[in-house]
Amino acid sequence: MKGEAMFNRHDIDEMKKRVDILRVALHYRNDYVPSGISFTGDIESQPRISKCRCVCGRRDSNPSLAIYRHEQTFYCFSCQRGGDVIDLISIAEATRRMNNEHRLTPEGNLTEYLKFSEAVAILEEFAKDAQEELILPKETTAKETSVGVRITEDYYAFVLDALADVFHDNISAKRALSYIHERRKISIDALKQFKIGYCPPHFDSNIVAEIYSKLKEYGKSESYSAADIDEILHQIGIIYTKNERNYFMFRDRIVFPVYHAGHVRWMIGRSIDQSNKVKYIGLPNGKAFKIPYVIHGGDAGTIIVEGVMDALAIWQSAFGRQFDIMAMLGLTHRQIDFNSLKKPIYVITDNDAAGISGLEKIAQTMLSNRIMPNCVFILSDMQEIEELERNYGMYYNIIPYVSAKNAKDPADLLLNGEIDNMVKLLYERSSQYKSNISRAFSWIGNWQ
Repeated sequence: MKGEAMFNRHDIDEMKKRVDILRVALHYRNDYVPSGISFTGDIESQPRISKCRCVCGRRDSNPSLAIYRHEQTFYCFSCQRGGDVIDLISIAEATRRMNNEHRLTPEGNLTEYLKFSEAVAILEEFAKDAQEELILPKETTAKETSVGVRITEDYYAFVLDALADVFHDNISAKRALSYIHERRKISIDALKQFKIGYCPPHFDSNIVAEIYSKLKEYGKSESYSAADIDEILHQIGIIYTKNERNYFMFRDRIVFPVYHAGHVRWMIGRSIDQSNKVKYIGLPNGKAFKIPYVIHGGDAGTIIVEGVMDALAIWQSAFGRQFDIMAMLGLTHRQIDFNSLKKPIYVITDNDAAGISGLEKIAQTMLSNRIMPNCVFILSDMQEIEELERNYGMYYNIIPYVSAKNAKDPADLLLNGEIDNMVKLLYERSSQYKSNISRAFSWIGNWQ
């Protein structure tokens, strides 16, 4: 079994080609096996979506884990987690270990995940057992809608565009503005610029008609029938049906559309209700695909943050629009093409154990691509700087920012009125940036 340092992207991709994500799911939850499933190499003719029970140890009487076999991804409607086969292994194996140690409740209170290296090592074992490489279905545009229109990728994108407009029309609701503008200090300019919206708490059957009206404005309505739109909304996960009733996935949430190549490709919803333990949820993987939230700006470099609120906070600062800003939205370090980003790259994560762990993974991946990481730490005490320099200073460029008001992330800095000071610090450094990559090379060695 190899260590993390011995795996490269090609090795991992080759292993993923041999391992059916449904087989992995059933390995961990073998108390429920979908009927009519074949595990031969060719899954072309198999159902696109299979359902299993949640792998997080919850009491899941109505199987909630959707396995998208054609895309080899998953999304659990119970615990609201998703990703690829490595993410599934990380969650399921961590759950198994916690359960064996009697640390897991019936609610599945998963508090830790497997390290990436451990998950890849387990993937390697699954790959060894696989008899042949999976044959995944090829994308085709041959299928037609009920009105005889060939289905392409943009066919779904136009509906997401229209949906974003419909949700944006709702942002003026008192409950939505009270939270996003008055409480979280996101400006009206930002709400308009990024088409931030609001999904009402109760299902509205007029949603299809409203989307059709938007498509008509785009000159695209002739390509869709009401049945087509309804089917797409279910496919991408905006609407789901339970006990013969329809519900909005993003009910009572602020909705942030995520754009790529001029279209909305994904969405993320932020709960307004503070009692809701799940703050952020995204669309299940399917026809909508998960991508980072990117705000394009000037040539000062790229700032990477964790969440969309952090990204908007930086954009609203005095110097924020001089940078490209990327919110990772739960994507892992291995899913970001760092070479394509404007340099220098500054990484800011929450000042907690999970945030620091994520920052380390990002920094190591950047180093493996011969890019020097600039790691920004938002601190509450000057004494923490010495420890940071001792632990990380020989590997990364450390940029400390001491918050006078105990902020933990850029969103907090916006609320505290400190965001301008922090971003100004990065802007001044970017103008004098000199890569210290020679120091990084001495540490990398044979890391790849």
